[in-house]
Amino acid sequence: MKTALATVTLSGTLREKFAAAARAGFDGVEIFENDLTQFEGSAKDVRLMADDFGLEIIALQPFRDMEGMPEPQRRLKFSMFQKKMQLAHELGTQRLLFCSNVQAYSSADRERCAADLHELAVMAAQENIKLGYEALAWGYHIADYPDAWDLVKRADHPNLGIVLDTFHMFSRGNTLDCLRDEITLDKIALVQVADAPSLQMDVLQYSRHFRCFPGQGDMPVVEFLNVLKAKGFDDYLSHEIFNDEFRSSSPLKKAIDGKRSLLWLDDQTSTLEPAFKTPSVEDIEFVEFGIDVQGSNELIDLLESLGFSETHRHKSKDVSLMRQGNINLILNREPQSQAREHYQQHGVSVCALALACNDIKSTLALASVINVSASVIKQGRVS
Repeated sequence: MKTALATVTLSGTLREKFAAAARAGFDGVEIFENDLTQFEGSAKDVRLMADDFGLEIIALQPFRDMEGMPEPQRRLKFSMFQKKMQLAHELGTQRLLFCSNVQAYSSADRERCAADLHELAVMAAQENIKLGYEALAWGYHIADYPDAWDLVKRADHPNLGIVLDTFHMFSRGNTLDCLRDEITLDKIALVQVADAPSLQMDVLQYSRHFRCFPGQGDMPVVEFLNVLKAKGFDDYLSHEIFNDEFRSSSPLKKAIDGKRSLLWLDDQTSTLEPAFKTPSVEDIEFVEFGIDVQGSNELIDLLESLGFSETHRHKSKDVSLMRQGNINLILNREPQSQAREHYQQHGVSVCALALACNDIKSTLALASVINVSASVIKQGRVS
């Protein structure tokens, strides 16, 4: 199964987002139109940049309020859509995504809306482009994915499919019945997986600020992927995450977290034997903190109040060891070190762990898969 993320998921410039996605091991990206408009070059430049990073541009999105519009808005929307298809060609993608109408003045007539979708799909077929239609959780007439599926079925065109977004599905309390029992594999245009904590609040604000990666929230994303895999799905799994903390964080670190979450999700739904044994962690040898000379007193006072005391100091580095019984805590103040870099980014916090494990080879293999820096300290010990 291939992995992708929408550029809106990460902070930074479009180049920084591409670099982070590639470094994290993603296969593709969805171009969020805001990122494209803020890019100084052309769409062709974006395509070449993606090629340089080894990324496929899997979709351009989002387009809004396309179905059920009155005139002259309908005519303007369809004219704009024609131009967006040309933009998709310049980007080198054959997939465009649009979401359900949020306008109160749009038509609720399913047959009329389906006719609009059909006409858009006819236009797309002439350009060799596939369309994906998604139910926004705050759509005015279409807010649930079974209703979006109803429109896609009524439109009845091979170039039109449904976009399955787990946030929109589960924030509305949708079940998996429609996906399991009705939606066919060939009509799935794209799958976007996002999680979220269980919150009772306005769904638009919920969507814009509280999405997170699979496994970090409370939505049944594992059950969702199990249903997809049972159907034989093997296309892209993509992230589309709106989150304030993500947008203020390192794009690389968030991209790596996102890739790990998809590996976790795949592992949770796999029926195959793993490529290597899952190693057993037998003990924690030490916990290392990144601190500085000036700001370390508060942490040291706290640790001393918990019964820790300093027992050793490094001969040549500004590193000390505090112990209580068999618990070892390393305080690293060394200026030119990974610990200092971690401190500058996060403040006083844990920067490393040393784990005693039963299988060094498998532990290092797992660390490599999930993009964790690990090294062998001594036989049987991994940091």
